[in-house]
Amino acid sequence: MNRQRYYNEISERLEILSNRIKTNGKLNVLDLNIHAETFYRDLLNCVYGYQLESANISNANMAAIDLVDSVNKQVIQVSSTATKQKIESTLAKDIISDYAVKNYKIKFLFIADEAQKLRSDKYSNPHKISFAPQEDILDKVKLLTSISQLSFDSFSIVHKLFTMEFGGVQNARESSTSHYSAKIISKINTINILTLKNLFLNIWLKDLDGNFLTGNFSTDTVLRLKSLFDLINQKELNKISGVNSENSIEALFNAVSALAPDLSIDLNTFYHKTMLPTIACVNGFLEKNESYYMSIGALGLFNDNSEESIVDCIMNNSLHFFSNILSILESLWKDRDYSKIENEVSNEMHSYLLKRIKRLIDDDKREYIKVIFDRKSIVDVELAEMFSCELIGLRKKLYECTKDILSYDYYDNFSTQLNISSVYSKTFELYYSDIFGRQHES
Repeated sequence: MNRQRYYNEISERLEILSNRIKTNGKLNVLDLNIHAETFYRDLLNCVYGYQLESANISNANMAAIDLVDSVNKQVIQVSSTATKQKIESTLAKDIISDYAVKNYKIKFLFIADEAQKLRSDKYSNPHKISFAPQEDILDKVKLLTSISQLSFDSFSIVHKLFTMEFGGVQNARESSTSHYSAKIISKINTINILTLKNLFLNIWLKDLDGNFLTGNFSTDTVLRLKSLFDLINQKELNKISGVNSENSIEALFNAVSALAPDLSIDLNTFYHKTMLPTIACVNGFLEKNESYYMSIGALGLFNDNSEESIVDCIMNNSLHFFSNILSILESLWKDRDYSKIENEVSNEMHSYLLKRIKRLIDDDKREYIKVIFDRKSIVDVELAEMFSCELIGLRKKLYECTKDILSYDYYDNFSTQLNISSVYSKTFELYYSDIFGRQHES
């Protein structure tokens, strides 16, 4: 249905605009507010049939009022600050008295935050301008409600306005997938941190950035989501659950259910009712096989099965699934002593590095490495002079160490700066006497 698709696009773009205004406000970047004021002027004219103009056209930088409709006797303040103090401050301005005596009404449009709570407040209105909070405080939710009630012809005009301002459907789709991608990858990265701390397990087989799921078109997005599923460490998760899972999402579900059965009741319901058809939809998206069409029905998309709606649904379901996983793991491990775990991991790591150090440092190299560590850094020419040895011979002796425990930089055309690799420096410090057979002189 075009109406539903149009509404989804309008809602999505209005949400994006709102979030950008809030973010820019925190950074004190307010130029977007100026452009948004003009856009909302045109939007209000389309939705409510007003004839609003910028108040600055007739009176530069007019205080308190941004938009004026002299035909319908309407003034509007457009603001990103939704507070009672903001409203009362405006109502108290002297300019409001001029409009009050001319029987104008005033409305407040908040373009960033929702203003539902403000509609139930009572306000000081010293100039007695016509103002009814329930009807005259607007925000994105109230606007969307009004837009949804328009006739299709008016609805199409509003949709065209959004398309002209924000670009075509493709831009909206990319913004939508980017929004989902950032949230899903954030959940996944947090899950990874928890499993690394508590199970020493990296669930995803590669590092993922926030735009991993941002596709240029629907098929691209779905293929990226399928790749995300395939990157799950299914083999290790199967070891946790003891079940030979058929797919990676099932492996993750089974592992979490095995770790926290009492916390996974809701997850179990969501997985079987929603995630299974979501997985089938993702896997069959290209071929459009029988399982794909059955999944469309199971997901309630028979009456709205445009690609945009399907992608939105499977992205939303995936976000919900990973959010549930994260919530369960956070509850499961909330009381764990991470400092103790980190100490255990640190000790294991240093033990492993110490073995590598001892394997690489024999009696021929030990004194050279000791000087490099004690001095923090030394040029190899100077080191050779200290031990009265040939430079080429020293370099041959230390060659294997430069592949691992030693870092080096070219000092000039003839010499190299040597130092202990940062990975190993703490291990050298902790096990100095064990490595060199004497105490470290600070």
